[in-house]
Amino acid sequence: MLPYRPDTLYIWLIFFAIIFSAINIANCDNENEEDSEDFENDCPDHYFWVKNDEFKSGKRKGESRWLVSLVIPPFIFKRKKERKNGYTHFSCNSCAQIGGKGTYATAQKSENSDGPPSYELKSWSEQHDCSPSSTNHLVKQFLDYLYNEVKNDPTKAIPTIYEEIRRKM
Repeated sequence: MLPYRPDTLYIWLIFFAIIFSAINIANCDNENEEDSEDFENDCPDHYFWVKNDEFKSGKRKGESRWLVSLVIPPFIFKRKKERKNGYTHFSCNSCAQIGGKGTYATAQKSENSDGPPSYELKSWSEQHDCSPSSTNHLVKQFLDYLYNEVKNDPTKAIPTIYEEIRRKM
């Protein structure tokens, strides 16, 4: 007599086959010199939006920290988990908002002693539950510029700041 039911085994095998066939993880590592052309073609256009902020309350009130977002247009990823080995995991904001399965990207963090940390994209998932607008990342960037300008000069008129930033972009 078997310690498990055969039909349960088949269900699990089908389940794992579906899961692993649905996951499409692309890799940004450039380990082979021969694949350098493929690497440039496979790795999506992306950038890391790093900004300085300070804690507003709690024990660390007034201390400075770096906030980072990964943008793979039109998707915006927030920093989810930072591991001790320097790898940082990012999750898609839009997928999380709709309660999706979670779409992740991974990057290697490099600390800079005098400035913001730098990140190198290692892997990302191409499967998303969300479908944000094609300008989603530009709206975030525009709003961040607006907030920074108001923070730098709170007496300046909002319409003036709006027009200046609009011309820049």
